[in-house]
Amino acid sequence: MASQKKSIEKKTTETNLLKFDYALLILFLAFIAVFTISKINGEDDIFWHLSTGKYIMETKSVPSTDVFGFVTQGMPWIPFEWLWDVVVYNIFSASGFGGLYFFNAVLILLIFYVLFVTLKKFNYSVPYILIFLIILSLGIRYRLEIKPHIISYLCFVLILYFIINYKYLGKNVKKLFFIPAIFLLWTNVHMSVFAGITLLFIFLVNEVYIFLNKEKFRYYDIKIPDKKELMLIVVVFILSGVTLLINPNGINTITYTISHLNMKMLDTVYEWMSPFHPNFSGKLYNLIYISFLISGILVIYYSYKRKDFLPLMLFAMFVIYSFRALRFTVDFQLVTFIFIVMSVSFILRGKKKIFDTFNESKPVRAIIGIIIIILIFTIPSDALFRTLGFAKTFGTGIYEETFPVKVFDFMKTNNVAELGSKPFQTLDNGGYFLWNFPGKKNFIDSRNLNDSIWNSMYTVFNKMPGLGELLKQYDFDYFISFQPLLPNNPQQMDRNIVSYLSSQTDVWKLIYWDEKSMLFVKNNDNFKDLISKFEYKYFTPYNLFFRTSVIKNALDEKSEEFKKELDRVNTEAPGNPFLQRFLQTFGKRK
Repeated sequence: MASQKKSIEKKTTETNLLKFDYALLILFLAFIAVFTISKINGEDDIFWHLSTGKYIMETKSVPSTDVFGFVTQGMPWIPFEWLWDVVVYNIFSASGFGGLYFFNAVLILLIFYVLFVTLKKFNYSVPYILIFLIILSLGIRYRLEIKPHIISYLCFVLILYFIINYKYLGKNVKKLFFIPAIFLLWTNVHMSVFAGITLLFIFLVNEVYIFLNKEKFRYYDIKIPDKKELMLIVVVFILSGVTLLINPNGINTITYTISHLNMKMLDTVYEWMSPFHPNFSGKLYNLIYISFLISGILVIYYSYKRKDFLPLMLFAMFVIYSFRALRFTVDFQLVTFIFIVMSVSFILRGKKKIFDTFNESKPVRAIIGIIIIILIFTIPSDALFRTLGFAKTFGTGIYEETFPVKVFDFMKTNNVAELGSKPFQTLDNGGYFLWNFPGKKNFIDSRNLNDSIWNSMYTVFNKMPGLGELLKQYDFDYFISFQPLLPNNPQQMDRNIVSYLSSQTDVWKLIYWDEKSMLFVKNNDNFKDLISKFEYKYFTPYNLFFRTSVIKNALDEKSEEFKKELDRVNTEAPGNPFLQRFLQTFGKRK
């Protein structure tokens, strides 16, 4: 009777713990789902992806030369993410931003689900796994936006899932044949597929080495492939490599990608900077990356003791890969994550009390649950994003403060893109331009087809030597200046193209401005009516800070015209900080 009573009590305890575990998993999934929701904060890529998907659906073809830029038209451009573009365009067309956020959340949840399932097969407890997953989520969140590399992350963990199932869990080698199918999807979605094929190659090399040196490994608890298994792994690798050529542009996609990755301008892009750049110093997500680097000591110890060199080889390869750019730190964390957890478990294998605490303790589960709840409640206020060290705003759709929404609305209302055909705008809003003005050509966008066009943009915007030649070469007929930080640093105007355009009043006319944007059009017949109706002659941001004499004279001599300009600004943007500056400086005279 006593033993039966203990058995019943044990089953009751296990049942209660299982309920706790289910509750923790539901909480964690809710956290991940909410954690994925943030407004599109200046991420212009999504709009040229949508435009590309629209173009492919309408023309039933995937281009091999540029179709979006008036300067770059006809230049080599291969949209190697074409399948993603088509999918997100169709989702957006059917369900708007809500559909895109749902799609993105599903992909991210799948990533964490695969990682959880893989670790659970090692009989790790739910609380033990969740601690590591929470840390991982905080370390990689800054890259979990609605972008095609999300598919890459899912492909990474899926490939590891099949490799680990074969190598560590004794599953049939034939299941590795799912891997070429993963690569077939991957090669048409994102070019980090090269990192994926590197991962698979390292696995192959490791298995060949073990096979050729099987006598050295015979006395260790490590899987030794037989000849048939090894041949099947070789076939899987070859098939996966062949899939790299199965895309609309074949081998040209590979050569184009390689040339694209060699562009010098990438060094100026935030996510392409080294993870050790001062910009990222002290940021929590980068500190988590550094903790992953340090954990390499654990992986080395595990690999040496177990004579299991796959974790060490993957860690070494992907840690070098991560040094190249901040964006690759997420790839590194995802690839090494499971092996780090395995290494920690191996080192703690003799610490029965520690594992019993995770396996049997309700308080530990309660603490983890409370942590997850706190994390969830800090998301809507953006507190968690700020703590991690990046600028995100909870919500869906675009964060309008980081997009030229107002000036583009003005352009659409007044058909500016119909009247002009050669706009100047910077890389940051070229995709948004394409999406707002379908069928019209932009100057540049974040596809950035070559270093030359980027250098031209930089030279023009910053009015550097060579400006005059480039203005003649490109023959722009309107300029869009969008500077989100302009109210905080109006001196930008004096250092960039705005000051040049403002000084050439015979050639360039300012017809719209707000606290972040300015629209200059060429003084020609196409824009004659718009200039007559909307030109700002006196009350301009540049005059307000650098040519106050123009405003003073207008107040004295052109008071009626000046008042119309002032009233227009006051109507269109009553909280405009430049308007407040005017009232502070000239309020008494007014």
